[in-house]
Amino acid sequence: MQFKIQHGTLNLLILFILAYLFQMVSPKMDFDYLANMYVFYPDSTYFKPWQLITHIFSHGNHMHLLFNGLGVLMFGNVIEQELGTRKFLLLFFLSAAGALLMHFATDAYQLQKAFGSFSPVKSGIVTALNYSPMCGASGALYGIIVAFGYYFPNQKMYFILIPYPIKAKYVVPGIIIIDLFLGLGGFEGDPIAHFAHLGGAITGFIIVKFWFSKYLKRGW
Repeated sequence: MQFKIQHGTLNLLILFILAYLFQMVSPKMDFDYLANMYVFYPDSTYFKPWQLITHIFSHGNHMHLLFNGLGVLMFGNVIEQELGTRKFLLLFFLSAAGALLMHFATDAYQLQKAFGSFSPVKSGIVTALNYSPMCGASGALYGIIVAFGYYFPNQKMYFILIPYPIKAKYVVPGIIIIDLFLGLGGFEGDPIAHFAHLGGAITGFIIVKFWFSKYLKRGW
């Protein structure tokens, strides 16, 4: 059976690569890619409306790009075949939006806890504060992974260093639980936006459960 990359999946991968190539050459063009294309908390002086989209296709390094690219290729291609390109892309972007909202909510909680305000810059509590930005399609990917586990719960998955295959219906919840643990742990030096992953996963689950309800009884 010939492997075929679906149109939506292919276009997303192309955008990932083009954005990363632009990011690599941007210093030579005297363009601050991070300040303009990653997404900042809306209170930041670096926040720009287009970052709500551009951050999805931006990645922090080669491994970040490789992880998300392979994930979209492996899981997204299958889900696109199942749902069709239009619904697949809608799932992708809605999951990315859910991830971003969860990330902003987490930032807002931390700011309220630290400064007593959701907007310390605009309220005058802090006069010069720019927050750590977020980038990547990981939140959208988590929505796709949840959809994969939903439609193909008994699909066996293989992992390096694990000698036995594990069904998707166990792998997907396991991944989400690990992210929740790491997010709540707040470990020093961890640059990953774990709650954004959870936001994407939750959004993907809601879409799958209510939008595609005719598949609710499959395989569980």
